[in-house]
Formats: sequence, C-alpha cells, structure tokens
Amino acid sequence: MPFSNGYEGNLRIEKIFKPILKNYDPIETAAVFSSLTLIPQYQTKQFSLEKLIGLCISLCSGSKPPTVDLVTRLLEKASKAGFQIMEDPAEDVFIDSLWFDGKKYKVATGLWEGGIYQTQTYLQLVEERVKADKRFTEKIKTILEISDELISRGSLEVGELGYPSKLKTIQKKDYLNIRECINRVTIPQKPTAIPSLQEDKFQNIYKQELGNSDLEEAPFIRRQDRTICLLPSSVITCLKRLILSYLQSEYPVTTCDDLISYQLLQRINALKIYGKFEGLPVVFRTLPVSAKYRIAESIIEFDRNYFFHFIFIYQSCGKLHNDWFAGIDKPSDSVSSYLDDRINHARRGMLSHKERGQGCSIIVLCGHGQGIGLNFRFSDKDNWRILATNIHDLDTISKDKDCTPHKIWRLTESESKLRKLGLTLINYNGFLNLYGFSKQNDYGIIQHKDFVDAQHENSSIVLAIPNNCQLDIRQKAITDNEVFILHHPEVGDIGVSKGYPESIFSVNERESIYVPSNFDPECFRAVFFDKTLSLWIESTVSPSMDIDLQCRLFEALLAWVNKFFIKIGPVNAEKLHKHIKLWRLSLNIRDDWQKIRPTPSYQALSKCYQNRYKGEVLETSFPSILIDGLRSEYNYTERAMLRALAEYSSKYIDVNTDQIIDQVFCNYDARYVHAFVAKEYSEYFLTEKQEPISVERIDEQNIKIDMGWQVRNRAEGNTLKGKAQCGKYLDELINYLVAKINSLLLIYNRDQLLTLLLENIEIADTQKKRWKRTIKANKALQKDYEELLDVVNQHLGELNAASLTSRLVVEMALCECPEEHGERPGIIEVQELLCLASMIHHLGGLREAIYYDAVEPTIIISNFGDVMFDQSFMEEVVQNYARQLNEDILKENEINYKENLTEAVVTNEKFRLDETFEFAWEQEFGFSIEAPIELLNGLRDLGIHKEQLVYKADLEEICEACQTLTSDQVNKMLIALSVHPRSSWEEIPEPYKPSDAYPWKFRRRFSLSCKPIIKLTNNSYLVSPKLITKCFFYFLRICFRAELDDQHFRTKPMRKWIGAKRKQAGLTFNSEVNIKLQELGWSTLEEKGLPELLQLKIEQDLGDVDVLAWSTRLRKVLAIECKDLQLAKTQGEIAGQIQDFRGVSTNKNGKQKNDRLLKHVLRVQKLNEHKDRLGKKLGMNETYSLEAYVVFSNTVPMTFSSSRKFIEEVDFISYEELYKLDTKTKEPDLTE
Repeated sequence: MPFSNGYEGNLRIEKIFKPILKNYDPIETAAVFSSLTLIPQYQTKQFSLEKLIGLCISLCSGSKPPTVDLVTRLLEKASKAGFQIMEDPAEDVFIDSLWFDGKKYKVATGLWEGGIYQTQTYLQLVEERVKADKRFTEKIKTILEISDELISRGSLEVGELGYPSKLKTIQKKDYLNIRECINRVTIPQKPTAIPSLQEDKFQNIYKQELGNSDLEEAPFIRRQDRTICLLPSSVITCLKRLILSYLQSEYPVTTCDDLISYQLLQRINALKIYGKFEGLPVVFRTLPVSAKYRIAESIIEFDRNYFFHFIFIYQSCGKLHNDWFAGIDKPSDSVSSYLDDRINHARRGMLSHKERGQGCSIIVLCGHGQGIGLNFRFSDKDNWRILATNIHDLDTISKDKDCTPHKIWRLTESESKLRKLGLTLINYNGFLNLYGFSKQNDYGIIQHKDFVDAQHENSSIVLAIPNNCQLDIRQKAITDNEVFILHHPEVGDIGVSKGYPESIFSVNERESIYVPSNFDPECFRAVFFDKTLSLWIESTVSPSMDIDLQCRLFEALLAWVNKFFIKIGPVNAEKLHKHIKLWRLSLNIRDDWQKIRPTPSYQALSKCYQNRYKGEVLETSFPSILIDGLRSEYNYTERAMLRALAEYSSKYIDVNTDQIIDQVFCNYDARYVHAFVAKEYSEYFLTEKQEPISVERIDEQNIKIDMGWQVRNRAEGNTLKGKAQCGKYLDELINYLVAKINSLLLIYNRDQLLTLLLENIEIADTQKKRWKRTIKANKALQKDYEELLDVVNQHLGELNAASLTSRLVVEMALCECPEEHGERPGIIEVQELLCLASMIHHLGGLREAIYYDAVEPTIIISNFGDVMFDQSFMEEVVQNYARQLNEDILKENEINYKENLTEAVVTNEKFRLDETFEFAWEQEFGFSIEAPIELLNGLRDLGIHKEQLVYKADLEEICEACQTLTSDQVNKMLIALSVHPRSSWEEIPEPYKPSDAYPWKFRRRFSLSCKPIIKLTNNSYLVSPKLITKCFFYFLRICFRAELDDQHFRTKPMRKWIGAKRKQAGLTFNSEVNIKLQELGWSTLEEKGLPELLQLKIEQDLGDVDVLAWSTRLRKVLAIECKDLQLAKTQGEIAGQIQDFRGVSTNKNGKQKNDRLLKHVLRVQKLNEHKDRLGKKLGMNETYSLEAYVVFSNTVPMTFSSSRKFIEEVDFISYEELYKLDTKTKEPDLTE
C-alpha cells in the first residue's frame, strides 16, 4: 500500500511499526538510521531513513539495544509501506559548507535544496547586521562544529555526490556493527547548550510534516556525557529556525524583514548574474497589495534591444513559525495580478523606447524554505517571455562557467517555440534543471531523432525532464567556487578559490592553483595548494611593461609550479614546505622592452636570476634579458624562471636541479608564452584575447525548431525520397531562409553592420592564427596528441565558421541593408544572421552531396522541424577529411614556428611570376601584377594613419595614399577588386556566373574572397587592409594555378593560360611522382600506353599508365595513376571528387562512361592478364606482384570513403606517402 500522510496514514504506519519497535531504545535505534544518512550512496534513500528515525523516536518505548535483524526488518517494512515512493535520485550534492566567524564547516544537505543558500544568508546576517549575544553565536558555532566533526569522520569532502540513481536496498554491511553506527553520530558533551529534543516531544515526531517537525528544530539529544545527532541532515533547518526565532524575539517582524531582505540584496549585488551582471541596483519594497511580500526589480539590456527584467520576491518571515518550511505558500490573486502588472509595465516601458526590443521577465523567489506558488496570467508573447526560478538556483547557474545571458535567452526561446508547437514539457525542478538537461543534450531540449512519427500530433507529445539534471551544475558550482582560508606569511589569512577550475584539455595544468578573492592590481598573487601544503607565488606588476605579457608570464609560471610539485612528489613537497612559504618574483624591465634584440643564449638565461632568502620568503629577481629570451625558438625564459625555484629547492630536497627541470619541461619546445613579431596589419589593433562573434551550438539547436515545416504542409508527410523530391524541397527551404535573412537585413544600418562583420572576420582569423602558430608548443605540452588535435580541430572549425558566415553576410548586407538609416545590430542579432547564413551554406552543400550520390536521397522532417538525413557522409568523410587537412596545416606551422619570432625581410626586388601569366593578367584586368602591391601598401598606411582596423575612405583619399600609382590605375584596381551594392545580392552582373551567388560554393568569382574591397557609393569604400591583402593573394594564386574555370574570364590570353596551365599541371605532377620514385630507388617509366608496355595490339583505348615503377629487389611492379586535384573545400566539392573515384560506369546520354578509378582498374586488369609480357618488358624474370595505386598531390576526401569499389585492390595515397611504397606487399585481385 502506498505511503500516505494524514490521520489514517499515521494509524496504518503505527500499526505496522509499533509492535516491532516498542521494546527497543528510541535513541540508539534512531541513531543507527541516523548514521546511515551520512553514507553518500544512500542519499536517494534520505526520505525513508528520516521517516524511520522519526518512527524509532516516537514508537520505541523500551530499553533493548537495536540489532542487525531489527534494522533489516525495519528496512523491509519501510519498503512495503511505500516509503520509497517519496525517494528521488540525488538532486543536490551530498555535502556542502557554511561559513561563520571566518571558518568553514561541512554540512549535509539532506532533503532541502536551497537550504545552504538560505542558512548562509542568515549566518552572514548574524555576523554583519545583528548584535547577537555571545551565548547565541556560540550555540551556532557548536552546532556547526558538531556537523563538521561528524562529516569529517567519514572523510567526506565538500561537493561529495551521492549515488546517482535510486537504490532499492541498503546494504547490511553498512549496519553490521550496530555500536559503530551509533558511535558514528555520537560526540562528547559540549559545554554550550544546543537545541536538544525533549522527551515530551518524542511521541508526535513521526506524525509531523517534513519542514515543520520538532526533530528538525532540535536534531540533537543529550544522553549522559554524550551528544547524539539524530538527524545530521537537519543541521541547516535547525540553524534557520534558531536564527529566525532569535530575530523574531528581538525585533518586530518589519525589522526582521528589513534585515533579511537587506542581507539578500548584499548577496545579489555580489553575484555575477549569468556570468555577467554584477551589482544590480535593486531595493526591496513592500507590495502595496500585501505586506506579506516584498519585491525588488531591475531591468538590464544585456544585448542591444534585448532585456532581462528581474523581479526578486521576498517572503516575509512574519507568520513563518506557523508551518515553518512545510507546504507551499499560495499568495492571493491580488499578488499575482500585481506581478502581472509589473511585467506588463516593464514590457511596455522597454518596447516604447525600443521598437524591436525583446525581453524576458525573470521571477526570482527568495523564500525561507517554504515553497511559493504563484499563478501568473501573463503568457509568453512574441517579444516578451516569463521565466521563474529561485535565488539559490540563480546563484548556482550564474557560477556555471559556461553560462551566458545569450544561452539563457536562447534556452527560453527554444522552450517557448516548442510549447507553441504543442509539446507538453514537464519539468518539476525549475529552470536550473532545464538548463542542466539542455547542457547534457548538446544545448538542445529535444532529441529530434526521437520524434519522427508524422502521424503523431505534437499536442499529444509529452517530454518529462528528469529531476536531477541540475546535479552536475550544482556540484561544479560548489567545487569550482569553494573558498579556503590560507595563511600568507606577510599578509595573514586570505580567502582563496580555484583560479583555473576548467581546462580545454582533460588534464588541467593549473589544477592546484588558487587565487585570492580580492584582486590586487599592483601584484599578481596565487598559491599552489593541494589540501596539505601551500606555496604562495607573487610578482610585482611593472607599470612600464605590457600588463598582458606580465600576466601571461605569471600564469605560465603557475602551470610549471603545478607540474614541479607533481614531479617532486608529496614527500619532497612536505619537506620544501617547511622552508618556504612565499616565492616573490620581480622583473627588471627596460623601458624599450619591445625592441627586438639578439636572443640571449640558454647559458646566459639559465642562471640570470638572483635568489635571496628571508625567513620563509624566497625573493627572485630577473634581469631584462629574460624578456629577450621569449624571442628564442626554444623555451629558455620559462625554464629559467622555474629553475630559480628548483635550484633553491635542491638545498632541502633530494633533487638535481637540471634533472628536475628536464623532467618538468620534457623538451625545449614546451612553452606558454610567445613573443611573436607583428607582421600583419591586424596585429597592430587586435589582441589574442579578443573572441569573434560566432554561431554557438545553442543557436543551431534553436534555429532548427520548426524550420523544416516552413515550406512543407504536415499533411504531405515528413519523408522525402529521391533526388528530385529532395532537391526541390531543399531549394524551397533555402529560398525561405534567404527571404528570412533578407528581411532581417532590412532592419540594420548597412555601414555599421558591414564594419562589425569585417572586424569579426579579422578577430576570427587572429584566433585561427594563434592556434596554428602555437601548435608546436602545444604538442610539446600535451601528452595526448589525439586529444590535442580534437581540441584544435573543434576551435578551428568554429573559427572557420565564424569567418565564412561573416563573409557571406557581408555580401548579402551590402545589397539588402538600408544605406542611410537602420539600427546597429547586437550580438544576438548578428549570431542569428550568421546562423541563417550557415544553414543556407550547409543545406546547399547537402543538396549537392545528394546530387553526387554521397548522401542517400532521403530526408525526414522531425515532428519539431529538424531536417534529418543520413549522416554517414558527414561523419565518415567530411569530418575526417577536415581533420586531416587541419593536421597538414598544423604540421606545416610546426615546422615554420621560428618564422613567427623574426622580422619580415624587406627586399626591393620586383614581384614576378611567369611572363605569360603576367601578360594574360594585364590583358584581363588592365594593370600589372605589381600595381596591386602598391595599392595594398597605400591602404595599409592609410589605415595606420586613421588608427582603425576597418575604415571608410573616399576615392581621393585612396589615390592620395597610393602616390606611385595614377588615378586611372587605382580606378581599374578598385573596379577589379571591389564588390558593389546591387538591387539583390543574388543578382550577379556579367561576365560572372549565376552560381557565383551560391553561398555553399567556394572559388566564387564575384565574392568577398575575390573582391575584398567594399564599394559603398560611387566615391566611398569600406576597407579592411588585412582582408584585402589576404584575398588579393588568394585570388592571384587561384588565377595562376588555374583553379577558376576559363568561363570566369573575358580575354583570350587569360583563358588560354587557364587551359594550358591545367594541362601542364597534370603532366608536371606525373613527372614529380616519377622523379620522386626514382629518388626512392625505383626504376620507372612515365606516360606509357599499354600497347608499348605489353608489346601487344589492344583494340580498346584504355589510356596511358601515368607512372610505372618496379623493383627487382622487392619483386614488385607499381601501376600508378597520378592526380593533381584542387583542394575540395565544400560538401559539394568533396562529394564531386568522391563520385569521380567510385570505380563505376554510368550511362550518360546512352553511352557508358567509366569514372577515373574504373579507367585505372581496367588498365591494371589488362596488365594482369599479360603479366609475363610486362615482366619481360621490365626485365622482371622472377615472379612478381603487380600493385595498383592512385597518387594524389595532396590530401583528398576519397581516402576516407568506404563506399568506393576496389578498396582492397587499389590504394589511394598522397605524394608525401610515396616513401611507404616499398613496405606494401600485396597481390591485387582485379577480376571484378
């Protein structure tokens, strides 16, 4: 029979348990179950255990000591009585902490979510605002001391978690020793009087409601010279009731509320809400419709045109003693109506000033532990939403390192959209739980793949969110922000918390580094702390040197100190701790420290420091050459800094200075600080700390909701099959997204949006460059190379997306945004534009991938609008291909690391390419290839004069800046290199192709990549010098390499160049492969037909073998097809290349056409048929193997595809892998 409260339920419970319990000692029997509440794995059984404790106290009336059999029987009866119905998976940490009088105490959280926050507020109030007598504060201390002592006995730490899911039973081994269980919650008598349960209260304990029981008020009992804690998890309710009762006895209710609400405001003001807002200007005021509540309001424009309207609701403590923390307090309708009015007032007020404004009213309940049930009439509108949470959850979510106002907004937007689509969302544990759930699910509320039944009405779909999704968020918020009091040898006690709680890698290199709560701008201060020992590290900030560089050096040293202590081990660390408590560093910096000087040698740097020891303080000073060492290819500077500590340490611990430094650093490439020489225009304006606006995962999840149904009626079904149907649908969806982005662009001021996006491109490129040129150091720092590649790939992918989508929106905005008016967009609005552009890019790529047979032509639209298709191509080919391309780039950057540390060599030599190409270029564009160099230099100098990363300039300014060029030359170059406004961005002028408008294609002739100067009006241009330089040389390169079709050009010389260059490229690559194989010891023939190789007439023209290589030593012959392909950069290009190498024959216009792979296979099959003839031709008299290869000039997507034929028979390798060929030993079977 299920568990139930009330009179009848209590009678039934009493009937079950009283006969069993009546002869046993109430205190000791209850103490056994009390001890079980301190075992983390039984956190989910907390309710059952607390109920059993109450039953033992109330129904035991004898003196018999409890037995194992009794405990077992009681647990079984509790299960049958239905206690487990009230059990839930753990929703909070098992152990948390409270601070009082400068000391931290461990407490069990029990069943009270938010109890820690409320209790800490009251404790701070007692310390800071209430002049309580000493006996009262000692009583508080004693309760906290008992709690801390009991928890510490079990070696439990703050942030400890219980068992993650519900347990069916409690293990007998945990109560096998009854006396030990009782002792676990027993301590010697304390001299201070604490709330002790009186015997006359025993009888009714089990009948009392959770939150309003005498045991929660007095969880201790005195027995002889001992104190037994009968309910450790009620320490927080005990303290709350104790303090609230004291306040109500000393002050009028109004004063009590003044004190508590003021203390709440102090905490709210100190909280960085959603990781951003600190010091909200809020003041509580009594509701005019009810003295029982107070509210405080604040409105924040967290992004341009986006608002959060906070309403903090404080519940008066006036009548709290009636029910204490039990049940739910339901305010009157007048209170709800008043709050509705406040929400509408805020909405009207904000939207009257911001025509396009959107907002969310966030109701924050600030109760004492009792629930508050509000009934709002306000419903979500298109531009305003409502969210309810409580103060302790707001505190927790704001401490999550991933939380941002943007994520909160997008999450509320997604929830609102799903509800409007008919989804019933059940979430009993509030917004924090929803946030935790979405974070666990890649920031999506729903998994679209689970909702693909087209016959299922959305209104009948119910999604119940588990109640403990907030658990991980809570634990991390507690452990990341846990404060420790550490003694500083000069300053005294300082509160510190983790300085680097997270790392992008699995190993946190600063895991044990803590920082003070209060930042000192004149001194960098941190402490290595591993719970048993500590070493303070300090560095005085030099005003003459870049603060950022000093900070990076200090943070680098902290990482090395962390590694140093790991290497010397805990025994040596303890020894060292006895002799040094503080390490203070000082840098003697030259005023001209930025001047590039010869890099000092390692010998000069390794002992450049001076150590002085005063008491427990080691003082180390470094000369100015330490900074010069940063420009060395090798990490001498950071090694020298740590060496000072290692050398001093060697006096007290058994380590060799040089050996321990080598062990810590592993090699000379491992470093954190790089003194790269600025060589590009953007480096004079941007720092590596600036992050671009990018599309986040939560943006992608949000935009997918209902997207797929915008161009399809649900009655038509959710499945599309075949190329024609899928293509038509994707075209319509792309057109819808194009129309949507166009309509949004009409809102924004053109020049402001363009400037912001061009700056965003530069910021993204700066971040990409940082990842690339530090790869050598990161590879040395990170032990797990595959993890490093995963991290770098993820970041480069996000940055590439930010850059690509920004370029696409620039092209669109130039034509669609109003020229004279419009608003400046906020970050969220830019993210939406980027997200739409990204979706258009990917859907266009999907369409091409389906066309090229890389993706199965089947599309399924989920109930909630996601467009789903087979992901094999993306996961198997595209992602692995992109990863390999990035790895190739990173390897090149690793080799060229030293170039980043030296100044660019400036020569007076003229820029030269092939004479034929130079002639073709000048005929096509009307200016030489040298002239744009002068233009680029002029635009750079003009930008430096203006001191702007991106700037406007008129034609006269540009001509004046390019004094070596005539105005006619400048005009021609601006025409050739500028993209200009048109009535629509999809309208492409002649001689360019319509496909130049497709955002999913690369090498578009009429794009920002080929035309990087933006023409605003007939006389005005928008200039980004770095982008223009990069794009010009990109355009020059693809013209020279003939990577653009000849249809993109007007003149015969350029078209002729394209054709000749493409023909030459294939032959040139054949020769390169041929020569390389000869260098590797192979005999070779190049471009030989089968009749010549086999000395046999062959009727079918099977083409030439590009390179035939053989080795009598290895008894191998290699038939090689050489392919110099363009680098595939889009889904369509990747799919197109794969289609060319599938090993199949297709019917085109009634004729069979073999693809490139099959042509090679047929040649090799013919060679196999006549191996004896081929062997005779090559002088291979013994048995030999014939192997087939396709050699590519670079990484190609085909090597990652498992869908092609002849995988076992034909190997695909790159030019760089030719050296591996003498290790291959296989005989291909090409009989298919």
